[in-house]
Amino acid sequence: MSARGHRRAAAGISLSAVALLCRFIPGGAWPRAQVAVVREQIDAWPLALNLGALGTAQVLYARLEAGSRTHYYLLSADPGQALEVCLSAPARPGVGARGLRLLLVGPGLPRGPTPSGVRPLPGDGVRWAAANGAPSRGSPPGYRVLQHLRVRVPARGRYVLVVYAAPRGEGVYRLALAGERRPGLGEAPALLRGAFAAEYLIWPERALARWALLATGLAAALGLWYLAGRGRSGAGIRPP
Repeated sequence: MSARGHRRAAAGISLSAVALLCRFIPGGAWPRAQVAVVREQIDAWPLALNLGALGTAQVLYARLEAGSRTHYYLLSADPGQALEVCLSAPARPGVGARGLRLLLVGPGLPRGPTPSGVRPLPGDGVRWAAANGAPSRGSPPGYRVLQHLRVRVPARGRYVLVVYAAPRGEGVYRLALAGERRPGLGEAPALLRGAFAAEYLIWPERALARWALLATGLAAALGLWYLAGRGRSGAGIRPP
């Protein structure tokens, strides 16, 4: 095969690898949010996972283990900021969590009941999410929407998102926070790690098979680019 043929073949394999990669990302496209799998212990109020300032688009995958009914996430926000959260679960039988509820605890919210384990500060209120919402930023195919929360933050301070499960509701869930800040190409390695970890959490056999196929395709593309480079350098050598 000529050097031009090697380059064309490598380009074709590279495009196929990119298309295959997009199938690994939930939603089938380049992520519009930071993607991560929660591995920390966050089943107690003092152990709330700090998500930073409100405004960054984030997608979190986590598993509620048997015997653990509550997960906590900490946010800081300014008055007037919009908070939109979608809670969903994989539709795969035996994997997705069941009977989940979502609520927000923080300053300026209306007073209301909270699950055991939630420790509001003086002046804190609660906002429960709507069941079976239809959020504008929904979940990817293969997920069922459980709860949707949309609220305008009333005061500056820290807010805690609480994922609360019914008895025997353990399993995997997906928590998506809308935001203006989107990940760039510089964050590609972290996004790919998050995408693989999320896929592996839900369907490990398929995740390993897909990424093995992707690695094989990329290795073939690199090999063809190398052969094309050698062909160009060899073509420039003239015998004495």
